[in-house]
Amino acid sequence: MQRPTLLVSYTWAHACCSVNLLFLSLLAFQNAAAVLLTSYTQQRHLAAGAERFTVTHVVLMQEVTKLIASLVWCAVDVYRFVGAHEVDMNAEEAVVKVPDETWQQPTRVVIGKAAPVPTFSSPSEDLHHKDEVADVSDKVYLTRAEKWNVCKRRFFLELFHQSALWMLLPAALYSLQNCCIYLALANIEPTLFQVTYQSRIFITLLFMVCFMKRTFLLRQWLALVLLVFGVTAAQLGSRVSLVSNQSTVGMFKGDCVTGVVATVASSTLSSAASVLMEAFLKSTSISMRSFTSTKNVHLSFYSALYIALLQLLGDGGKAFTELSRTGLTDSVGAYFCGFDYLVWMLVLVQSIGGLLVAVVLRYSDNIMRTFASGVSLMLSGFCSSYLYSFMPSTLFLIGNVASIGAITLYNC
Repeated sequence: MQRPTLLVSYTWAHACCSVNLLFLSLLAFQNAAAVLLTSYTQQRHLAAGAERFTVTHVVLMQEVTKLIASLVWCAVDVYRFVGAHEVDMNAEEAVVKVPDETWQQPTRVVIGKAAPVPTFSSPSEDLHHKDEVADVSDKVYLTRAEKWNVCKRRFFLELFHQSALWMLLPAALYSLQNCCIYLALANIEPTLFQVTYQSRIFITLLFMVCFMKRTFLLRQWLALVLLVFGVTAAQLGSRVSLVSNQSTVGMFKGDCVTGVVATVASSTLSSAASVLMEAFLKSTSISMRSFTSTKNVHLSFYSALYIALLQLLGDGGKAFTELSRTGLTDSVGAYFCGFDYLVWMLVLVQSIGGLLVAVVLRYSDNIMRTFASGVSLMLSGFCSSYLYSFMPSTLFLIGNVASIGAITLYNC
């Protein structure tokens, strides 16, 4: 009687230790840290008169940081790909071979099911497989110089892959979303932002049904109804808590209407961009067969380009005038005005989040990101009670429980 119990325990532990669940957990902590850091750095100038940074400058720095990290990631992918396929191929074949990573079937975290174990339908297949493994010692490998040349050529082919053009639209959507997030967190409390931002789940589902032709179970649609109730209750409860604590020194300051509108806008933009990215990352067409890291390089490059153009158009050419008048050193100092260690930490956290989202979308889907959203919602609520003297009401707690329950119901 003990064997089934031990087997179930082992299976559950194996599922909990899966790579997918690891990335989802990291994304949850990243979401909570990013929201709290963004809100805290935006609110400091109201309380202590600290120098306030320019939002578009921070967004540009996080895209540049993500671009550098994606380039390193792409180089590692190319090196591993060439090393795995150098047997029985010359330098030309190693360069033009299509990466296997792009057309693997996406996986999903399912608690309670063991990972599939490779099997063979007959002893002859098993013997044939062992013979193939034994023959590896007889293969001819590329020399170190040839491998280095192949890696360089393959890397540049990835950078100029035809899939780069497809990243223009999601990059524009993500760039606008980042600006809306900073505007929202400058006006509303982080937990209210997190709860309202969960509406992107429903918007994402609508986009997936309309554009990706996905179908969902009745249980999943019921979870959405519960989610709408939870979001509404949490919004009302959060607002009541803020009004009842007007005399509190640590009360959050800002325009609630502007913050909620910016949050809804960021949710819509995020949903549209995420559905597009999932479709591109999982596409099996020839024009989209490139590494996930390659697509992230293109996405980061276009996002940084959009933000830079937005800054130039917004300044009306004042940046070049200021540069010629004050010099390079003073212009750089003025550009990074308000950047301290917390702001740079925010840049790093947001950049890591972009990489984690790409991995989760590639090997899972947009709905699985709700695991991370639910955990980050609880984390940000716990931390907000200390940072902003936020006293959650009963209605707010019910809304949070309902939202997290809806997320769990959808994924069970």
